[in-house]
Amino acid sequence: MAIGCVVCMESKAAAAFPGSPLTDRCNHAPRTCLECVSGSIRTHIESGLSTDVPCPECTGIMSSADIQRYADSKTRQRYDELRLYRVVEEDEDFIWCSAGCGSGQIHEDGLAQPIVKCASCGCKTCFLCKVPWHVGLTCDEWSSLVAASAADDTSAQTLLQRAEELRASKDTIDQTTKPCPRCSWNIEKNGGWCVV
Repeated sequence: MAIGCVVCMESKAAAAFPGSPLTDRCNHAPRTCLECVSGSIRTHIESGLSTDVPCPECTGIMSSADIQRYADSKTRQRYDELRLYRVVEEDEDFIWCSAGCGSGQIHEDGLAQPIVKCASCGCKTCFLCKVPWHVGLTCDEWSSLVAASAADDTSAQTLLQRAEELRASKDTIDQTTKPCPRCSWNIEKNGGWCVV
């Protein structure tokens, strides 16, 4: 006896369909073939939006055991990775590498030592700001720079370049000037006097 799949609309033998509801949350007989169930799971997992995979026929969410039963091996592996990512992201000491290498780590020093060096690629990330380390700027200075640049949609890379320029300027000022003994402004001594 052939049954029509509600997804691919093909008539298939009963053996091509699950023998029981896809999840314990489904209250209907399965009318989606095993191939389409697997494809539905794969599409949902590849989207990366959520590890909550619904039945293709209703809103019932499949359990981990359901996913393991009906998905292909590559999809099962990706599903397990996504679930692991979701669990570690809930740890307040976890941070993703800002270089985008796909690595992340637990940083137990938190705010006391905000520089996190990626164990995979070596990139330095600010634990508080969640961006590449802003060399020469405190987190407050970085936040001020971000706030000042928000109006013109400046990218994080451009902000980091500006931060580097500010640090270089500050280094130059520190190396070439001294505070005036009379007014305390930084001056470059050239033999003259500061006039107030």
